[in-house]
Amino acid sequence: MKNYLSIGILVSSLVQRHQKLIKKLSAELASDNCNVYLFSGKSIKDKYIKGYQFNSISNTWEITKFNVALDVIYNRISTKASEIKFYEEHSHFIDLNKDKIVNPCFFSKWDIYKILSSSDILRNYSLDSNNKWSRSELESYLIKYGSLYCKNEYNSQGKGIFKLSRLSNNSLLFESFNKKLVFANVDTFLKTYKQNLNDSYIYQEACQTLLVDGCKWDYRILAHLDSSDKFSVSGVGIRMASKDSNLLTHTLNNGTIIEYKDFPYKINLDLLSNIIEQLGIALKDSYGNVGEFSVDLGLCEDNNYKIYEINSKPMIFDEHDIQNIGISNLKNMLIHYCNTLKSAR
Repeated sequence: MKNYLSIGILVSSLVQRHQKLIKKLSAELASDNCNVYLFSGKSIKDKYIKGYQFNSISNTWEITKFNVALDVIYNRISTKASEIKFYEEHSHFIDLNKDKIVNPCFFSKWDIYKILSSSDILRNYSLDSNNKWSRSELESYLIKYGSLYCKNEYNSQGKGIFKLSRLSNNSLLFESFNKKLVFANVDTFLKTYKQNLNDSYIYQEACQTLLVDGCKWDYRILAHLDSSDKFSVSGVGIRMASKDSNLLTHTLNNGTIIEYKDFPYKINLDLLSNIIEQLGIALKDSYGNVGEFSVDLGLCEDNNYKIYEINSKPMIFDEHDIQNIGISNLKNMLIHYCNTLKSAR
């Protein structure tokens, strides 16, 4: 008799069952002797969960009731607000399953900066950051670096990002995806924006990156935990900003996908593997059951790599080879977690 593993996929809304990543992952898990269930916070009842089970024969989802005690729960809640709400409303469920939740939460950009800064190896790839929006702190960073990128703690895909640059007359240039403003000084900027920035934004030094055809670009690295309990690279993509808006490289903001084989700056794969392995160790130490992450990585004019962001819910890669390898490695990671947790009981 086959010993089936029970894997739950936790989502913000059951509509997510139609997402290509979730459906393809579920099909691969089901083909590897896994019972795959999909549920949201609203699915959880006192003694059971009412959600969907993946039928590998018909390749469809079927409504079902299933046991609260799953082997592993893969967190694909799509927003930080939804995640906070889930944890607040389902504390009993969390207590029963806290050791089984893979990718337990979104990464805070400020926490990531502290994690990088505390590592002798990783701090070399960190960008100096701050979350204090006082005039003296902000001004000192602008004097030191000239330009800063300002980012919401939890937003992804470039949402809410803007750039501040110190001009020769000490005025301040504000640049977002669709807006440019000049402020007379730091004080006038803070009077306009500080209320929206405190406790939700950090600012980060803007390193002088190498450009291609005058455009900003970055590597997108996908990484997964493997069966030896080490993180390895599943794929490397490249995104380039448009000349019209040389601020964001995300495709949702007119960024372009660049084929790695055609790109002039090939990444040092040995160095990258070491960075990813060390990142995985640090993230697991801080967050627990981390099984995957993605990294936005830049190459500066001094030929040093710098980490822009690390995401706990990796982007969907448009490059089919990267996405397919990623889903296969994601499947293997979840099964590995199942077997590891089962053997520890």
